[in-house]
Amino acid sequence: MMAIACECNCGPRPSFTQSCSKRRLLPVECAVMHYGWGRLGAASLVARMSTVFHGERIKDHLPYAEMWLGAVENAAAARVTTETFHLLEMSAWMERRYWSKSSLYRKFKLPFLFKLLSVHTALSIQAHPDKQLARRLHAADPLHYRDDNHKPELACALGEFEVLCGFRPKEQIVRSVRSCPELLALVGRSAVDSLERLALCELFTKLMNSSDESVAKAVQLLARRLQVGAASEEEMLVERLLKQYPGDVGVFCAYLLNHVKLTDGEAIFLPANEPHAYLQGDCVECMACSDNVVRAGLTPKWKDVDTLCSMLTYRMARPEILPGVDEDGNKVTLYRPPVPEFQLRRIRLRAGEKCNLLASSSVGIMVCCEGKGFAIDSTRHRYTMRSGFTMLVLPDTTISFDAISDLLVFCCQEQTGADRDKYLRQGDEVKGPHTVPKEIAPSASSSLSSQSSGCHPVVSSGCPPSSARSASAPYTAPSQAAVTDNAAVSKLSLEIRFLREQLEHAASRQRWLVGLCLSLGTLSIGMAAILGAFASRHRRD
Repeated sequence: MMAIACECNCGPRPSFTQSCSKRRLLPVECAVMHYGWGRLGAASLVARMSTVFHGERIKDHLPYAEMWLGAVENAAAARVTTETFHLLEMSAWMERRYWSKSSLYRKFKLPFLFKLLSVHTALSIQAHPDKQLARRLHAADPLHYRDDNHKPELACALGEFEVLCGFRPKEQIVRSVRSCPELLALVGRSAVDSLERLALCELFTKLMNSSDESVAKAVQLLARRLQVGAASEEEMLVERLLKQYPGDVGVFCAYLLNHVKLTDGEAIFLPANEPHAYLQGDCVECMACSDNVVRAGLTPKWKDVDTLCSMLTYRMARPEILPGVDEDGNKVTLYRPPVPEFQLRRIRLRAGEKCNLLASSSVGIMVCCEGKGFAIDSTRHRYTMRSGFTMLVLPDTTISFDAISDLLVFCCQEQTGADRDKYLRQGDEVKGPHTVPKEIAPSASSSLSSQSSGCHPVVSSGCPPSSARSASAPYTAPSQAAVTDNAAVSKLSLEIRFLREQLEHAASRQRWLVGLCLSLGTLSIGMAAILGAFASRHRRD
């Protein structure tokens, strides 16, 4: 444990277990995942960073794959203080600390999951559902799909990081498939000759559903051919995947998906319904708070091939690196994906440099990946930072960084402002075809497709078709008086919402006074609404 010195006359404390109630940065203990694809022992950045809090000796034979920071059921991170609690219980803790959670609850929800990955062997060929499909999958199969949320992801490289993501442009796929006779035998020449979007769906579905015997034969022939020597970078990747997952049909995805090599600090955004697989390297990863994964290859885990093949968009294009926006010179880089749940800041300082991280109205999680320095919050509490230091950042907290040695820090927060509102309005507009397989679809549910395979979207709507309306219930236009009343109520609702938001903004500074003002303000506006409604009706009468 590291010592923390405060400037509020509370004196130094030898460990995080002695808490200061005025601090704006709260130490967090991470959950570590030991998946088989992780780097072994001390070679894993996850292993080296996790020792800061866990204090356990690194086991050389054990893979250290992921470090989780977030509020999810199977591995909620925990804050270490005089009382330890899971981030899932954060709202209850905020209620105890801030007297009332009614005006603060939204601010302290964690809509994202923050991870650090150390990848040694390839992860599965996978995709994540959008919200609409996630709800259907969770209802049909809650054992494998544990929640009903979408899971868009952002990965930012720590050094070189390799990933397969999205289907290549059409010309590249045709050229790659024709260069591999084993793959051509599995999918058929006709599918390649007429490769358009629907044909790509048929090609990929046929490949992933190939029989074990035909895949084993094709993989054996492919491995024998590559023993002579892999001539291209593509073939070298295939050869590497063959060694990691012998006999797996997923190795052929290297001919269909974009192979991207990110350099240090580059980021890529992976939206819903797009295939991808991390291959090698270290990265930090932000995502919406979900654990939904649809797998189809390069994994010993449970696979849902039919769902994966039917959910993809089959968009064929070159991958795009997510551009970052420089803040405070080039010391801070902001990555803002087109989803409201998260954004990522990368703070990179040389020894002796300083910078500021401006306050945000949302809660955040901060992790130090390299170096040593100091962080000073808006209440002038000072924290010694080094690799592995992880903190919960309370809303409306400005942080100043002072680097002793080269310092690398990441901070993940929910998006705020106009961009967040825009993404919330947009919702899930871009969706892949949603055919849910028969074997997991409940027979009583009319909202799920009865198709067991294929590449056609399920047509569903939240509104009944016009033919389903009752003839005995014709549409009646509202009266002018009703329209006037509705407009007045809407205006009052907006005024109440505006007042609440203004009071919430100052809640962390004047808690008891804000609570009283909020109650009185809401009561007075509510009474005004009631009196206005009575007066309006009296005039009409």
